[in-house]
Amino acid sequence: LNLDVTQPISQTLNEQICQGDQFSVAGQSYSSSGVYTNTLTASSGCDSVVTLNLDVLQGPQTFLEASICEGDSYPLGSTSYDSPGVYVEVQPAANGCDSTTTLDLSVIVTQTNNLGDLFICENECYTLAGEQYCDPGNYTVPVARPDGCSDTYLFNLIEQPSVAPTVGPLQEECDPSFAYYTISFDVTSGIPPYFVNGQLISGGYYFSSPIPTGGSYYFEITSSDPCPKSLVVQGSLDCEPECASFAGLMSGTQLAGCEGELLEVEPLGNAFLESDDAMEYILHTHNGSSLGAIIDRNNSGQFGFIPSAMDYGQPYYVSMVVGNSMQSEVDLSDPCLSVAAGQPILFYPVPIAEAGEGDTLHCNQTEVMLQAEGGALSGAVRYEWDSPDGQILNGAESRTPVVAAAGTYVLTAIDELSGCASSDTVWVYGSTTEPTVNLGDDIPAKWGEQLQVGANSNIDPVDVQWLVNGLPSDFEGLNISLQPKETISLMIIVEDENGCTATDEVMVIVDEIKTAFVPNIFTPNDDGRNDRFVIYANESVAKVSKLTIFDRWGAVVFQRENFQPNDPSAGWDGTVNDKPLNNAVFVYAITLDLINGETITLQGDLTLKR
Repeated sequence: LNLDVTQPISQTLNEQICQGDQFSVAGQSYSSSGVYTNTLTASSGCDSVVTLNLDVLQGPQTFLEASICEGDSYPLGSTSYDSPGVYVEVQPAANGCDSTTTLDLSVIVTQTNNLGDLFICENECYTLAGEQYCDPGNYTVPVARPDGCSDTYLFNLIEQPSVAPTVGPLQEECDPSFAYYTISFDVTSGIPPYFVNGQLISGGYYFSSPIPTGGSYYFEITSSDPCPKSLVVQGSLDCEPECASFAGLMSGTQLAGCEGELLEVEPLGNAFLESDDAMEYILHTHNGSSLGAIIDRNNSGQFGFIPSAMDYGQPYYVSMVVGNSMQSEVDLSDPCLSVAAGQPILFYPVPIAEAGEGDTLHCNQTEVMLQAEGGALSGAVRYEWDSPDGQILNGAESRTPVVAAAGTYVLTAIDELSGCASSDTVWVYGSTTEPTVNLGDDIPAKWGEQLQVGANSNIDPVDVQWLVNGLPSDFEGLNISLQPKETISLMIIVEDENGCTATDEVMVIVDEIKTAFVPNIFTPNDDGRNDRFVIYANESVAKVSKLTIFDRWGAVVFQRENFQPNDPSAGWDGTVNDKPLNNAVFVYAITLDLINGETITLQGDLTLKR
C-alpha cells in the first residue's frame, strides 16, 4: 500500500476597505471590521482555511453651519454657494477613502431704505448711524447691523434757505409810578407765527412784562421758518420821577443784645412824609441807604434775633423807610421810596446751660457730683450753681459741684464775652437714711402650731429674703406663715432700690411634746400649704395603728391603719371616693402605738375649709 498524505492549506488575509465598500472571499462579502474564517475544499479533497482580518476605514466627516449676507457667497471646495441650502462636498482623503463635508448655509436678508429728500439748514448736517453728512447731494450709505450685515440707505440731501424776521419801531413807555417800563413792537417779516425769547406771540404784536426802571431788556425774535434766523433787540431805560419823601437819619450807634431780647433803634426825627406816604422800620442786610435782603419789618422799631435768617455776632441794619402807603405797609416798589442809612444791631447767642442728669442719694452714696454740659458759642463761659433747698458742699462755681442733700439745683451759664446767660435745673432725690427691719422678741410656740410672723421696716423693700437656721428659704414678703416642729432661728434681710440692706433675727422656741400634735383645721385647696390632715408625732410614737374620720351624722368618710406619722401622703385629702367634700366639721378618732409598747387614743374635732 502506497499512502500519500496531503496537508490542508491555511491562509490569512489582512485587508482594508473604505466604509461603504465590500470585500469578498469564496463568494462571501464583508463590509464591517472583524476577523472572518472561511473553510474551502481544495482540489486534493482536503479543506483549505482562509482567515480574513478586515479593517473598515472611515473617511473624514465635516459638518458646517454658516450664514452669509444677501449678495455674498460661501466657498466650499471648488464651488461657491450664494443660496440657502444643504450642500455636500466629497474629496479623496489621505487614507484612500472619501472625505465628506456637509454645509448647512443660510442667507441673511438685508434691506434698502430710500429716505427720499432730506432738508438741512445752512451750516447744519444730517446724522445717520453716528456719521454726519453736511454737503447737499445724493447718498448711498451702508449701515452695519448687529448680525454683521449692512442695510443700505438712499437719500438726497438739500440745503434749505432761511430769512431773518424784521420788526417795526420799538415803543418804550414808563408806568405812572416810574418804577417800571414796558417795550412793544410789531414783527413785520418772516413766516408766522412768531416767537419772542421762545414764547409764542399772537398776531405778530409783542408787549413786554414790566421791567424795573434802569434795568436792561433783551428780546430774541424768531419766525416759523424751517431754518429760522433770529433778530435780537436789546437796550435799557431809566424812568426818573420827582420825589419829596425823605426817611431822615438813623443813629449810627451799634446796638447789641442777647438772643431772646428786643432791641429798639433810634431815629433822629427829621423824616418827611407826603400825604399818601407811610413809614416803617425794616431789618435788612445792607449797610447804606438802600435795602438789602429783608429779614423783618414793623412800625415799632423793636427787633429780636430770628434764628432762621440771622447769624450770631453778624451786624444787621434797621432803616426807617418812607413811601406810598399800601395796606398799612410801605409800598417798596414806590419810585419815590426813601431809605435811611440803617442803624447797626447784632445779637449774641445765649450760652447753653445743661445741668445734666440728676442722681439719687442713699446709704452707699451720701454725696453726688453734678455735671454741667453745654457752653458758650461766642466766648468763654462761667458756671454758677445755686439751690433753694439742697446743700452744695463745694464747686458752686464749677462744672462739677458736689452736693449732699436732696433738692433742686439751678445751673446758670454766663457768656463772659457778651454777658448773655441761661439756666437749667436738675433734681437730686433720695435720702442717706439707712433701712431698718424688726422681727420683735423671740417667739414661743407649741409643736406643730401654725404661726404668723411679721416684720416691720422703714422702707418698702424691693427684695426680701428669709433664712431658716442660716439657710435660704422659700418665704416671701414681710409676713410669713410657718408650722415649726422644732426650735429654729429666723433671719430676715430687706433691700431697698439702692442696694442698701437691713437684717434682724428671732428665735422660734418650740415646746416639743412627748407624743403627737393633731391639727384642728386643714385647707385642701392645692396651694401647697396645709392641704392634708396630717398627724404629727415625735420619736416616742412607733406608728399610727388606726385613723378614722366621721361626718356629723356618724358616717365614716376616711379610714387608714398602720402608717407612720408626719407623712402627708398618708393623711386625708378631704375627699370621699375621689370627690371633694364641702366645708364642714368632722370628728376624728386616733390610736397611736408608742415605742414603749403603750397605746394612746386621741379624739377631737376637725374643720375642713377650702
